[in-house]
Amino acid sequence: MSYSVADKSRIGRSGYWTAFVINIFAVVGLLGGCVVAAISGHIAVAVLCFLLVVPVGIYFRVVMMRRCRDINWPAFLPWVLLGAGILANLARASQGVEGLRNPSAGIPTLLVGLIDFGFMITIGCIDSKDRAGDYVRQFYDDDDQPITPQAAPQAAARMPGGYDADAASAQRAMLSGREQEEAGWDAAIARALEVRQQGGGEDSHRPVAPPVHRPAPALQRPAGGFGRRVV
Repeated sequence: MSYSVADKSRIGRSGYWTAFVINIFAVVGLLGGCVVAAISGHIAVAVLCFLLVVPVGIYFRVVMMRRCRDINWPAFLPWVLLGAGILANLARASQGVEGLRNPSAGIPTLLVGLIDFGFMITIGCIDSKDRAGDYVRQFYDDDDQPITPQAAPQAAARMPGGYDADAASAQRAMLSGREQEEAGWDAAIARALEVRQQGGGEDSHRPVAPPVHRPAPALQRPAGGFGRRVV
């Protein structure tokens, strides 16, 4: 998995395996063409096919380097293995005819080749390591193609249980209305202070409360006492 189409320094697993298969077929085809051309007597074509193996191999090393970046491995590892293979072949070639006759002389070359091939398989099997967390993986697939995010299901999945969208909307509307009311009170207070600073007395702008009419208490008959007659 890679992260962005614009990030050309990385390559996903599917893209890597596609390049791996193309590289295998290209190398086998060029070597086969080299042998056929040599048998047919076309030495120039044979040499050309053999030389074309080098740029094909170098290009695949670049692909391996991009894959190493994608899994957070050192990007120089493919070149180290390539250099080890070249040194092993040069060491065997330096032995001359004895090196070609002695089977044990080819063991280092074979060992380096097997390690290199195992390295190719390993980096293609390891999952990609993103730079920004698992969040990025939700939007890009193995082919570096952006995945259309399903915003509604993801938002619903993040909502806690018992969440009521209508109640939340009503609560937000209530809060906004309350904020407007508080803003209106602040404006009214500011206007009153401005009028007061312009010279108006404190009592001149104070509203007069209307008189409160209280009902008169009802007359009560005096209570009769000992030796007293109630009129």
